[in-house]
Amino acid sequence: MKKPRARALPILGGLAVLAVGGFAAYLAISGTPLIDEWQCGDGEAPVLRDDGPGSFCEEEGSELPAGTHWDPLGNRPLTCEDRWGWVQVVPSGAASDADPDCFPDDRELPTGWQLADTAA
Repeated sequence: MKKPRARALPILGGLAVLAVGGFAAYLAISGTPLIDEWQCGDGEAPVLRDDGPGSFCEEEGSELPAGTHWDPLGNRPLTCEDRWGWVQVVPSGAASDADPDCFPDDRELPTGWQLADTAA
């Protein structure tokens, strides 16, 4: 007669495999990356320089240094393709091969931006 412990090990192993598989399926379906990288940390937002390229993060609501302005897209994931709650956007009138950026799908697009799939 098998010991109860010996019968439980295959069942526990099977449950562990199902849990890991379920988690992997959720990540694949939702588009959520395993390592979730954002433009800035919690409570921060990206800031752009008025005179050219480059950005940095500042605490949301803080006073910005001269010659800078808040990024109109706000804090966002570095990638958003197939990610729940986000759409891909590009500057208005951008070429069809322009690199898209992320924007929350429940907010109105800022002036100068359009959905990536409607780019000209």
